[in-house]
Amino acid sequence: YLEILENSIFPNKIDTSNLKVKDLLIAGCGTGFHPLNIAISDKSLNIDAIDISLSSLSYAKRKAKELNVNNISFYQCDILNIDKLEKKYDAVECSGVLHHMENPQKGFDALTRRLKKGGVMKIALYARSFRKELQKAKDFLKKGNTSTKIESIRENRDKLIMSSMNEAEKSLIQFPTILRDFYTTSEFIDLLMHVQEHDYNTEELKNMFKDSYDFLGFAFQKTTGSKTAKAIYGIEFPDDKKMTNLDNWSIIEKNNSATFMSMYQFWLQKR
Repeated sequence: YLEILENSIFPNKIDTSNLKVKDLLIAGCGTGFHPLNIAISDKSLNIDAIDISLSSLSYAKRKAKELNVNNISFYQCDILNIDKLEKKYDAVECSGVLHHMENPQKGFDALTRRLKKGGVMKIALYARSFRKELQKAKDFLKKGNTSTKIESIRENRDKLIMSSMNEAEKSLIQFPTILRDFYTTSEFIDLLMHVQEHDYNTEELKNMFKDSYDFLGFAFQKTTGSKTAKAIYGIEFPDDKKMTNLDNWSIIEKNNSATFMSMYQFWLQKR
């Protein structure tokens, strides 16, 4: 897990010599894809994976059994009730969950209480700069008779990709990397139809964690986009070798809204 951590923080490896990760919490594990990948790559970890959906957890447990993965404990649990586990962790990961809560800060604070001092946390939150690019498509769907039933989603997806090339479609096709979400029913709902979501800018990120954490850096997928972001940052702010100044990232983001199309994914260390 430490190797995963070292290589995921952008752009440089961090010093993990004084960091030991034995107990990991994954908050919002869904159908188990993420915890299963980690458990398989590091069998020494004790992983607790929580989700509010019993059906998702049932699928995750079934897949863990099929893959003979024995180092994950699954729990049906709301993040706000996480204290019931009565356990503290060396690392916490929570991706794409907090921004769908009524009060994301309360969720973040609950996770903070479960993290040991010196422990690390990975969070992923919607970036407002990119979510604005989806607004025309979202407005288009709101005007129609749209529901989360698969037939309705298929019908409205077809409308969005009609050859008329309406403005709603243009707001999507200029970002081809999100097309996987566009053609997956559950991801389509999350992308364009979720009933509750919050988005953030870099200043709001700082306000969320500034009192208790040090910002270690963003985690980017290994794509051309991340390489471009690194190159731009290096040119614009050559003195910040660690690339951890969020004010600088805000300037880059204003010039390229696609910088964080895969959400703000970042690592923190608890003071």
